[in-house]
Amino acid sequence: MEVLNILIKDHEKPHRLLQSLVMLQRMELNEREFDEVNRIMRTEMSGYKGELKLDYPLSRVHFPNHILHSIRLRNHGSPFQMDSLLLTPRFLLIIEAKNTPGKIYFSTQNDKMERELDGEISKYDNPVTQVEEQKYQLEHWCSNRNLPPIPIEHLVVFTNKNVDLQLNDFPSRDRGVELFSLNKKIRELSSQYSHSLTSMHGLKSIGHQIAHSHSPKKVDLIKELGLSKNEIKKGVICPSCNYLHMYYQKRKWSCPRCSYRSASAYIETLKDYYILESDKINTSTFQKITKLTARHHAYYYLNKLNLSVIGGGRSQKYKLEFKGEDFNYLIAPSHSLP
Repeated sequence: MEVLNILIKDHEKPHRLLQSLVMLQRMELNEREFDEVNRIMRTEMSGYKGELKLDYPLSRVHFPNHILHSIRLRNHGSPFQMDSLLLTPRFLLIIEAKNTPGKIYFSTQNDKMERELDGEISKYDNPVTQVEEQKYQLEHWCSNRNLPPIPIEHLVVFTNKNVDLQLNDFPSRDRGVELFSLNKKIRELSSQYSHSLTSMHGLKSIGHQIAHSHSPKKVDLIKELGLSKNEIKKGVICPSCNYLHMYYQKRKWSCPRCSYRSASAYIETLKDYYILESDKINTSTFQKITKLTARHHAYYYLNKLNLSVIGGGRSQKYKLEFKGEDFNYLIAPSHSLP
């Protein structure tokens, strides 16, 4: 049986989202700082959840395709990013997801999107203009690499179930759709292209070339908000009750609040360090962030992870490497959004 939908690259949790989540757990924040970090977290979480909502309709596309999510490429050093990219031998489709509730209007005078919600009107950059720019950039990116000149389409998909699109007076209204009508729109686009410009093997090669060229965006939210890394609270957080901090006893970390014991709870502390500070760590720093009293314990646990070693002697460091699913512990049910 032919596989129609092949996932080449999955969604990535935005670095800005991960940093805000760890900061809420580990930073000494005053009320104003907490509110700002929490606002950033909710905005980033909403966007991420909106992108995930694309998965179900894209899984129902009825013709062979390859799919990539969370793509960030560079044209002559300048980055551009796409939420999702659908590849077919006949056309490519860039999809920008917007998880925005409320009544949505588009202004042709100032190229803005306006949202009316609970009696308040907010203005945003026009996402259709944004995805048109992504199309332009991808066309040049493909041309510079002598890839087949496959036509590129673009859509903005509003994924929030509480959205009310008002597009009657918008010239590019055919570029904005609600999630429930995405499959219908893809079928309409597909019917416009009858000739294949590459084989499925060639399409797979294009997809892997795009995935290989992906350049993840890194941020420094602590610096951006004028905070200090000295305010990061050290210690191992209990995976059961989120208490900070657990204490080390008989080769396990124990929680004084809920009595939970774990031999691996320190790994999430390493992940938090990786998100907020660095992808390299030495024994001394590991001992500090876990609050281990004995250096030989720190040395034992770092070596137990079989990490790549950089340098030697007193300057020896360990290279931290994690995948997207390694940060699922931060995306708790309490962070679910519409």
